[in-house]
Amino acid sequence: PKECWSLVSIGNSDNQKSGCQSIDIKIIKSSTRLYAFSTDSFEIILDPFLTSNHQRMKPMIYVESLYGFVAESINHLHSNVLSTNEPEAIRRGMFRYCLELAKGRR
Repeated sequence: PKECWSLVSIGNSDNQKSGCQSIDIKIIKSSTRLYAFSTDSFEIILDPFLTSNHQRMKPMIYVESLYGFVAESINHLHSNVLSTNEPEAIRRGMFRYCLELAKGRR
């Protein structure tokens, strides 16, 4: 499939020094690989929200982990652990892994 996505980053440019966190939101139409590590495998399913009649019922929004285990992915997120199901499939694999290690992940 053709790559078609947008990335929105929210945070300040001084995150490392100030101890602030940032968040990246990737809006995906199509992609060959949706995530690299368990910590970036979360997906928010908005379809029910976008297709329901809001006046009759409150729509559910679902969060899932494409890594496969939501609780484990959340644990990795809190403890800065790098984990992946298919390391060989990570594009820019070694560079990306080293970048994440430099950011303090283990």
